[in-house]
Amino acid sequence: MATEAVFGVVLLLSAAVAAGNWCVVRSDASEQALQTALDYACSAGADCSPIQPNGLCFLPNTLQAHASYAFNSYYQRKNNAPDSCSFASTSTIARTDPSYGSCVYPSSARTLKSCLVEIAKFYGEAKGLLFRDLKKEVKKVGEAKS
Repeated sequence: MATEAVFGVVLLLSAAVAAGNWCVVRSDASEQALQTALDYACSAGADCSPIQPNGLCFLPNTLQAHASYAFNSYYQRKNNAPDSCSFASTSTIARTDPSYGSCVYPSSARTLKSCLVEIAKFYGEAKGLLFRDLKKEVKKVGEAKS
């Protein structure tokens, strides 16, 4: 059981360092649909300040670059809910970090705190299973002596 617990912790740590997800523009999206989706994302909770003039992600000053940043900001703020990267078929989930230069796209990669919480939960469950199995073995020994 201890080996299984260690294996579980290793799996959790592996998941913790897994790459994140980003919501970005689809290459076949039309300019009109992109503009509508960008306007929606910025008005519905995305942080669009980095794509404003003088913002860290303003350049390149293209609709595609700005929409990708806004879509991703919205997606991250909605905790990566599957339907939060659905901008009228103009977006897609990327597994490659679209960040460039000083423009950093937030990602869904887990934080250390969330990893530690998961490990603590797993440890508690493993400890409970170990105790339950130990009680069963003690009971078997007691029954065998009777």
